[in-house]
Amino acid sequence: MDISGKYITHTTFGRGKIVSLKKGIVTILFEESKTKKRFVYPSAFGIFLTLEDADLRKEMKQYQDELAVLLKGDDATPVPAAQEVAPKKAAKKAPAKAAAKTTTKTTTKPTTKPKKSQTL
Repeated sequence: MDISGKYITHTTFGRGKIVSLKKGIVTILFEESKTKKRFVYPSAFGIFLTLEDADLRKEMKQYQDELAVLLKGDDATPVPAAQEVAPKKAAKKAPAKAAAKTTTKTTTKPTTKPKKSQTL
């Protein structure tokens, strides 16, 4: 599927044009901000990105469904891309949180000087 040069709409950044698709990363130039942003292909479509062309939207959905079946196995039913992405993000964040909780804090005892004895 050739999507280079096609227009999309992003939930936050608005309308943009696909400028490249390489190694699972789609790069989009957004009209309003004149900035380029990169997204994971094809996962971002249907979640953050919507193709303006209805025929391409339908083709993208079919592609995502086929990909989901391949990733899950032959007997699996297609899972929408939005449902696949959320658990992966949670799984990636979980170890980091656990690691943060297991760090130990080192505390030092305040050092006190011995009292000088008074001489009379």
